[in-house]
Amino acid sequence: RELTRCVRELGFVGIKLTPIGHACSPSSKDGLALFAVAEELGVPLMVHTGAGVPFSAPVQLIPGVERHPQLPVIVAHAGGELYMSETMLLVRYPNVYFEPSWLGSQSTAHLLSAAGAERILLSSDHASNLSTELAKYRSMAAGPALERIVGLNAIELFGLGGQDGRSNA
Repeated sequence: RELTRCVRELGFVGIKLTPIGHACSPSSKDGLALFAVAEELGVPLMVHTGAGVPFSAPVQLIPGVERHPQLPVIVAHAGGELYMSETMLLVRYPNVYFEPSWLGSQSTAHLLSAAGAERILLSSDHASNLSTELAKYRSMAAGPALERIVGLNAIELFGLGGQDGRSNA
């Protein structure tokens, strides 16, 4: 009920699950229920991956992603460097987006090549890392691809734009 209130009354545009913080594996009964609620509310589900394994392992998202193929699912931190091979298993699902903050530039470039700029989201995890994350993307993308990564993907995914799909700001 609280998620419904937050989305419908307060204007929240997404749900985030931090498996270790919420004591909830994405592939558990409760975790899978969260996928269903996000789909019902029409908002993306972001799941923290990497630190917090085994519950935060990227492969834990596969059951929910397969059961809810219309739900946009964001892989926060893209699993981190240690779980990059698991993250790459998620590339085959078109409803999966990747937020690779803290992922190294070589792994990010590999993910960008495999998933495409349309499924990568800029994030810094916190302000002190923003310039590093921007530099990372500027070194591997330009023009429309860079625009998608640094803003347009998020605007579209979270329904933040005006009629032309661009920000109203």
